[in-house]
Amino acid sequence: MNLATAIVSAIVVACVCLAVRSFRKKGMCGCKEHCSGGCSSCASCAAADRMVTDMDKAAKGPEAF
Repeated sequence: MNLATAIVSAIVVACVCLAVRSFRKKGMCGCKEHCSGGCSSCASCAAADRMVTDMDKAAKGPEAF
């Protein structure tokens, strides 16, 4: 392992640590950054919830619709 590889590895590890910290703090929903009312009032999160519901229905088959 040379110096350049060590530097790049350190940068990657630092980015992963920041991402994990952010994920643990915010969870899957990042609405706190762009929606004033939190995830319950966020149109983006509501759209994601509808998408998950539709995917669950599609997985169960056409009789679920």
